[in-house]
Amino acid sequence: MPPLVIDIRAAEDMRDVVHRAVQALHEGNLVVFPTETVYAVAACALSEAGIQKLLRVKNRQPGEKPLTLALKSVDDALDYLPNMPPLAQRMARRCWPGPITLVCEDQHPYSLIK
Repeated sequence: MPPLVIDIRAAEDMRDVVHRAVQALHEGNLVVFPTETVYAVAACALSEAGIQKLLRVKNRQPGEKPLTLALKSVDDALDYLPNMPPLAQRMARRCWPGPITLVCEDQHPYSLIK
């Protein structure tokens, strides 16, 4: 299937653009979007098909290098990282949403991602 390109400058309703991106992620597809510095490629963290596509696009093997999770809050992060260190939680509470990346290890059995 060829990629779908949405020109956000020509969109009548930005909510439709967001809806289409969320739908694509939900279906296991990738979404590319501009950030302040680079173009980001995203997959739904809970979609095995999406993660596999993302790994292929990034030319990575599973477990080779961690992928970034974009999260809006510490509460969301705790779903994926139940043992998030207290210092990381404090930094996230002060800085998120915002331009900070935290790298944390976790193998908790109740994490949403294994």
